[in-house]
Amino acid sequence: MSPQKYLIDEQTIWVFNAPNAPTTGVFYTFPNDEHEATKLAQMLPENVAWVAIFNRHWERDFTPWAAERVFKKGADFGGGAAAYQARLCGEIIPQIEREAGIQAAWRGVLAYSLAGLWAVYGAIVSPYFERVASVSGSLWFDGFVDFVQANRPAILPQASYFSLGNAETQTKNPRMAQVQIATEQIVAQWQAWGGNSIFVMNEGGHFDDVPQRLAKAAHWLIQAA
Repeated sequence: MSPQKYLIDEQTIWVFNAPNAPTTGVFYTFPNDEHEATKLAQMLPENVAWVAIFNRHWERDFTPWAAERVFKKGADFGGGAAAYQARLCGEIIPQIEREAGIQAAWRGVLAYSLAGLWAVYGAIVSPYFERVASVSGSLWFDGFVDFVQANRPAILPQASYFSLGNAETQTKNPRMAQVQIATEQIVAQWQAWGGNSIFVMNEGGHFDDVPQRLAKAAHWLIQAA
């Protein structure tokens, strides 16, 4: 399976299965590398289009507000999620769909780690995707649970999928160690609002089986809404 390739707004973008999109939906995802994107492509149904966006600025674009880094060699969090949401949904996605000929019945997002944080944030402040997956999402992010609980979305997604690895809390970083508690609180709030959602525990840590976990989320979202 060979993707259509584009360069839009300095981001490399791969599009799979675009000719089949009018009969079903399209998923957007943010893989770490080409290997991860290729492996995920092998696991998704051919009647669903999906778009891989290779974003190089996770700490800036996927965080809702500025915060201190969690790794000594990492970057501080820039808090650019709102700006990226506006650029992605207002400019980049319309251009992708126009150039690739995508006319899907619905849009979904398959988002991992910090992108999973951004997906939940975006679903609250600027609803755009009808189906949302936060897979091993960085929902431990400072103040994020309080933010979610205080801000009911104007429109809930048709379906929302949350998951974690059962070893993700086994970290020496006290902020990241709160990920399961934070995720459970956010899912409980989502369900209290009436959201069609599920919380799944997978085997392993944060970096295990990323394409498989994203594909698992995709298959649930396809059937759930």
